[in-house]
Amino acid sequence: MLSLNWKCPCCDQKFSGLPLDYNMAVPEDILQIPRELWDIRAQISRHFCWADGKFFTRGLIELPVIGADRSLNFGAWVGVSQEDAEFMTDVWHDDDCSKHGPFKGKLRSNLRLNDRLIYGDTLDIDAEMHLRDDVVPLIKLLSADHPLAVDQRTGITIDRVVEIARTMLPKH
Repeated sequence: MLSLNWKCPCCDQKFSGLPLDYNMAVPEDILQIPRELWDIRAQISRHFCWADGKFFTRGLIELPVIGADRSLNFGAWVGVSQEDAEFMTDVWHDDDCSKHGPFKGKLRSNLRLNDRLIYGDTLDIDAEMHLRDDVVPLIKLLSADHPLAVDQRTGITIDRVVEIARTMLPKH
């Protein structure tokens, strides 16, 4: 949480901190499978997932917050090749796993809560997975002009963090 006082626009409730960590539970590809078939057509763990012959790895998209010592983080999924998924699985717990990669793929998460998109359609943005020792991998977005990739490179303001919190938090 980032210490900052702000007021919810829909109910005027005052908050004293901003959430800085959001998580997309599964890749969008999984959301296209009927829930009752997930156990048959997919395998989902905390950091890896496969479904219908596709392979995914979970990482963090970190957006530096200008003037703060923290970043705004989105846990998201990147589609990778089967070969890369198997290799990352093999080296995941190595003390020096960061020496491997990066691994190229496509972002397979839309940043959303309750069907509210933060950055519009983010599916298939070219991405790299950078393994880090003892930390969730970094997802580096390679798009020159998508707003999410631009924010990752240049940082976001506190006002934008508040705007995102208002979008991500449930309406009440």
